[in-house]
Amino acid sequence: MGTAPAASRQFLLRCSRLWSPRGGFSGSVGAVKWVALIAGGGLGAVFRYAVTAWIGQRMPSVFPWGTLGVNLVGCLFIGVVATLLDEGEFANPTVRVFAITGLLGAFTTFSTVGLESLRLLESGRLALVFANTVGSLTLGILAVAAGAAIARSFT
Repeated sequence: MGTAPAASRQFLLRCSRLWSPRGGFSGSVGAVKWVALIAGGGLGAVFRYAVTAWIGQRMPSVFPWGTLGVNLVGCLFIGVVATLLDEGEFANPTVRVFAITGLLGAFTTFSTVGLESLRLLESGRLALVFANTVGSLTLGILAVAAGAAIARSFT
């Protein structure tokens, strides 16, 4: 974090204090985390829609470029945010709930698969990396197919 500009560090520290129960919010820690989760989730959903639509307008195709773009951007951002929270000076559980679970969780869940797979890779668990990545994609497609089948059974 030493190479980040001082203004960026100050901004992140202010955000960290803002979402901290000691930083001005009254009420229980649980309530603050719920507000952070809802706010992050709402923003993530809006961002996902906007980015996917923007990419789709510029790259019309059968291939889901918008979804791929959102997933890759989400992986990039979750890598940055998780590293800052895990290894930096911004270890605030409420910021984690807002940014990772809320914002990036609503923006894309694929970013979580990427983060978890990296953590497994870093710990040398190659079989689990393979199982997580291939399993997530394969089971995800099967779950979508099952959901479509269930929905079609009602029509």
